[in-house]
Amino acid sequence: MTVLPGGMVAKQFRGDNGSMPPGGPRGVVCGFSKASARRFRLKLAQIDLRACELTFGTLTWHNFWGDDWQDWKKARRRFTARLQYHFPGLLGLVWRLEFQARGAPHFHLLLCWKIGKRPQENWFTTWAAAAWNACIEAQGDRDHLKHGAKFINVQEGKGGVGAIIGYMAKEMGKSDQAFLRDEDGEPLQTGRTWGVCGDIPMGPELTIELTQEEWTLFCSRVASFGVGKGWYLGAINDAWPGFFLLGSFGQLQHLLSGIGGTPC
Repeated sequence: MTVLPGGMVAKQFRGDNGSMPPGGPRGVVCGFSKASARRFRLKLAQIDLRACELTFGTLTWHNFWGDDWQDWKKARRRFTARLQYHFPGLLGLVWRLEFQARGAPHFHLLLCWKIGKRPQENWFTTWAAAAWNACIEAQGDRDHLKHGAKFINVQEGKGGVGAIIGYMAKEMGKSDQAFLRDEDGEPLQTGRTWGVCGDIPMGPELTIELTQEEWTLFCSRVASFGVGKGWYLGAINDAWPGFFLLGSFGQLQHLLSGIGGTPC
C-alpha cells in the first residue's frame, strides 16, 4: 500500500497478470467518468498541504455562457494567467468543471499558495470577481460582479489534512453536477473536466508491504473505523482487491499501528 499526505492506496497482490496493454487515443470526453473521478481524488490526496496554504472558490456565469465548451476553458485559462501574473506567491491550482441545475458551467478552483503569501480573503474575492468579469467580458454586469466569483481561505479543521482533502474531494466531485445533458438526457461533450496548473507541492509517499494476515487485520480495522461513516468504509474486507482511503497521515498511521513494521 502507498500512504499519501491525504490518503492511501491499498492493493492486494494476486500474482502477475502480465503487462497492461498500452492505452489508446483519448476519445470524446462527456463529463466526469468514474475512472476520471478516481484519478482526481488520488491527485488531491497527493497534495502536501503542510507545504502550502489553500484558497477554495468558484467561478460561474450569471447570464449568457454560450454553448462551446472550449470557450469556457479559454475563460478559465485567461483567469489563471491573470492569477499567475498578479500573484507570484501562487504555486499552482487544481480546477474542476461542473454544471448547475440551470445548465450554467462553473469552475471549482483549489489555489495553493506559498506559506505566508496567501492574500486576505475578502480582498482577494473582490479582485477575483473583477478579474473574472473581465475574462468573460461581463464588466458591466453588476449581478455577475456580485455572484460570479466566491473564494474562501481553507483552515485546517479538527480532522487535519484528511478533513481538508475529504471536503475538497466531496465538494469538487459531485456526481449530480458532473454532466451536461441535452433535451433527451444524453451527455454532451465537455472536454476534460479537471486539471492541474503550476507547481503544486506533492507529498512524500510511504510504501508498506503487508502479509496476508496483516492485510486481513488492516481491512478489519478500516471497516470498524468506518462504522457510521458511510457504506464504503464499513464494507471493506480482505476479499477486496484494493481500495482508496482519504484521511490524514496521523489517522492512517493509527490504523496501521503495529502492522507492516510500523510502530505500535
